[in-house]
Amino acid sequence: MALVIADRVRETSTTTGTGTLTLAGAVPGFQTFSTAIGNTNTCYYTIVNGSEFEIGLGTVAAGTLARTTVLRSSNAGSAVNFSAGSKDVFGTYPADKSVLGSTAKTLGGVGYGDGNSLAFTSAGTSGQVLTSAGAAAPTWAAPGGGFTSMSISTSSGTFTIPTGITTMKVTVVGAGGGGGGYNNGGTGGSSSVASGTQTISTISGAGATGGLGSNTTWATTNNGGIGSGGTLNIKGGAGTGGVSNGGQYITGTGGSSFLGGGGCGTYTGAAADGGVYGGGGGGGQTGQGGGGGGTAIKYLTSLTPGNTLTVTIGTGGVAGTGGPGAGVGGAGVVIFEY
Repeated sequence: MALVIADRVRETSTTTGTGTLTLAGAVPGFQTFSTAIGNTNTCYYTIVNGSEFEIGLGTVAAGTLARTTVLRSSNAGSAVNFSAGSKDVFGTYPADKSVLGSTAKTLGGVGYGDGNSLAFTSAGTSGQVLTSAGAAAPTWAAPGGGFTSMSISTSSGTFTIPTGITTMKVTVVGAGGGGGGYNNGGTGGSSSVASGTQTISTISGAGATGGLGSNTTWATTNNGGIGSGGTLNIKGGAGTGGVSNGGQYITGTGGSSFLGGGGCGTYTGAAADGGVYGGGGGGGQTGQGGGGGGTAIKYLTSLTPGNTLTVTIGTGGVAGTGGPGAGVGGAGVVIFEY
């Protein structure tokens, strides 16, 4: 059974009373209900007999029209007890069922089907979206699925889960290694987010190893730190090695982390420190640059607002001593997005 709207549907009937009409055939130039609407389907109809009238939803069968639901009539909206005479019976589209019908509309409201007719929601507020309520009327709500706030931790401590927040994205970056001078640079400290009153699996960004000093036997090495415990774990970039070639001295550059660039080395003066958020320090003299800190990224769910997480921020590796100054590794960072 389907609701069908069709043009040029008109018949006559001599049926009296409040029951199903027996249809007498199409008026010239029009179609029968069975042909245009189809048996077992429903349609909107109008019946007119002098001053008597009825508008409703009817069910079509072979040669008949059942008056299933009365919408409006000369009998105060109830089924009309039609008197004798030839009735005009035709398909229609009631005004209150149309988009431009008589249903009250609110500026900013949205039309929806309530099972019988077209209804309209109230107006939402700026920025809200319309959400389904299943078979009930749709409602306005704030959009979900995106982050609107960010908290950046650059020192160790606790983070309190904000009110109303049950999911968060956490990015943890370890500290960069110090650049090598004559002696090796120091290793950067690891950063982490671990359980406080909220229980989670620890998310960690390992600190990077310091750059080799110019007094060290060179070896091929990637001294970047690596993340662990994240959905995505990223290894920091390696510091480049310094060389002395025929009196031409090239100093090492610090490796980059996911968020911080490495420092530039120098043979005379002071090398650049690693960029904030885990960049490796630049090498001094012919020392190697420190590695970039490792990064771990994870999406936390089922959090309880008001609970705490323990935050540890790694300290940048110290610069290698001796000769022209090497750069210090950049400190780590933890970023919460919610």
